Amino acid sequence: MDVRFYDYYAREQDVQLEDITSSGNNVAVLQWLRDGCQNLVWGTAWEDILFITDSYDPVEDDVAQFIVREGDDLGWLGYFIGKSQHLRMLSFASFPQGMGQIDELIRGISCNRTIQRLCIDADLGHAFDRMDIFFRDNSRLAELDFGGFNISHESARSLALALGRSQHKYEHISLEMSNLSDESITEIANAL
Repeated sequence: MDVRFYDYYAREQDVQLEDITSSGNNVAVLQWLRDGCQNLVWGTAWEDILFITDSYDPVEDDVAQFIVREGDDLGWLGYFIGKSQHLRMLSFASFPQGMGQIDELIRGISCNRTIQRLCIDADLGHAFDRMDIFFRDNSRLAELDFGGFNISHESARSLALALGRSQHKYEHISLEMSNLSDESITEIANAL
């Protein structure tokens, strides 16, 4: 157990998932992450993929979608992502700017060692800085996809610094549909 999560670990057995999230769907996602079982609430088998988003996407019905709203404790989401033994892909379809517990969410993600593909379709801003441990320590991470959003030069620099701390090579990196400047692309490429 990561000592940074002692408070969560100590309370895990007593926490009521309904008390830490905003919807029945999110309860099912947390249960799925925690227990590694099928989505028992909706009766479908989810792939080992988690989307973090701010709106439901019916096209992605076969994957777990954590829909971030007021009342969601992102620290618990991070904790359950961090300890998941079956999660293979994580996608940020949108990122909850301005919500509390962003550090705890990123800290939890950084503890995960099963994610093989990370897709980010939202500017994580300074959160890229805090993902350096994830990039450094997750030797299974093989694919990175960044696209569909406007990324600031500052965020690109934070991403480059975080990727630069990684010790392994990636099979696939995509910067499709990003508005990166040549300078930002060069920084990221040099970090790899």
